[in-house]
Amino acid sequence: MGFSFQATTVSRFFRALSCLCFGAVAFLAVSAAAIEPETTSTEPAPLKEGILLFEDRSYQLATVPEHLAGYRLIRTSIEGGEIVCREGGTLLALSPLSESSAFGQEQLLDRQGFERTGAPVFRLWKNQPGEVATFRRSVKPGDRFRFRKLVVFLTGEGARFERPEAEPPRPWTENEGEELYNGIVLPRQWPPSHLSPASDEPMPVPYLDHPPEVIPIDVGRQLFVDDFLIEETDLERRFHRPEKHPSNPVFRAETPTEIDGNGVVYLGQGGVFHDPSESHYKLFYTAGWRGPLALATSRDLLEWTRPDLGLYQENWLLPPGLRWADSGSLTAGSDNAVWFDAAAQDPMHRIRYLTCWTHVPADQRPPGFTHSLQTSDGKQWSPPVPTTRAADYGSFFYNPFRKKWVQSIKQNSPRGRCRYYRETDEFLEGTDYDEAVYWTNADRLDLPEPTATYPGEPQP
Repeated sequence: MGFSFQATTVSRFFRALSCLCFGAVAFLAVSAAAIEPETTSTEPAPLKEGILLFEDRSYQLATVPEHLAGYRLIRTSIEGGEIVCREGGTLLALSPLSESSAFGQEQLLDRQGFERTGAPVFRLWKNQPGEVATFRRSVKPGDRFRFRKLVVFLTGEGARFERPEAEPPRPWTENEGEELYNGIVLPRQWPPSHLSPASDEPMPVPYLDHPPEVIPIDVGRQLFVDDFLIEETDLERRFHRPEKHPSNPVFRAETPTEIDGNGVVYLGQGGVFHDPSESHYKLFYTAGWRGPLALATSRDLLEWTRPDLGLYQENWLLPPGLRWADSGSLTAGSDNAVWFDAAAQDPMHRIRYLTCWTHVPADQRPPGFTHSLQTSDGKQWSPPVPTTRAADYGSFFYNPFRKKWVQSIKQNSPRGRCRYYRETDEFLEGTDYDEAVYWTNADRLDLPEPTATYPGEPQP
């Protein structure tokens, strides 16, 4: 398996999209604390054996532990959400521990001021994999708590909570936020938080429906692949079919590591960048199935060289290793993303790296996080900085127009896999995935995957 490059007769233009260039916990509360009006009431139910724990699952409470007698359940989605305190008191949260479950949220709860109680762990429902612990904190009106799979909320007498409703978007023509280089004005709240992973509607693209009256075109190249920049024309747009280069595949498994690793070489997310300081292209790739992170270089994208880096073996930048060892771990992990930042002032920031640590047995996964971020000059690596939890394959890029690092974070939702959006000024600041907002997933216009067929697989 190798890479192919195409020589095309038409350049692809990414329209002026710089604005987009893109588990369960239970809570309990006790007496005493009124908040924003944009909320939906969450009426608690008396906690008793057999009660449904979630809005979107049929799991029933197996038994009521003695230390929870008298509490009431706030029924929410198993996938998570947000609640707001209306009348205060004490809030309890039930969640698995990370050491025994991939859905343990004790670190998220700790960041929100909860402390684990001395109550014994127990199973919420029959056959639940792992047990839950009880966490506690005092709350006052206006306190907000964001939670993820898996958390359950309980309240005591007097304490009340509501679920905030996302503020509906204002008409795009009334935006008062940041003005971009192309004349697009963003909403004051960016990124927006009103989109829902439960919806199957296509993601709206309002700046196409309401483009700026005047679009500056003095930044970068402008290609007329669509009508975003064209007010009127009598020309006919014609697309031509790309032609594959006859040398394809131009990069294939060749080294012993690559051949022994299922005979594959592949990119993670990102991968091929031009380095003006050395006048060549750099290809960051995985050598063999979930093997080391390796480097190849080329002047023309057709002939590739695997330089001996003198670091580990062959052309390895990071050796293979799927298991997180510690904060000084210097292995490639599994699913990854790479960005080569040729403009970085600090050489240690020229390579930005995201990798995943979930593709090992559950007892070998690091507690409380799933990915890590690093930087490198190609020889030395910064210590990995753990993120919070996400599903496996993430990606990121740098938006040079807004000077933001943007992460596309894979999460699971009631409708399957989806993407969340997170942007930060500094790459290594993007580790708190709980601050990300839902962005998009498959919608009603997407065809289902063919039965017993992988998309793109050759048909007989």
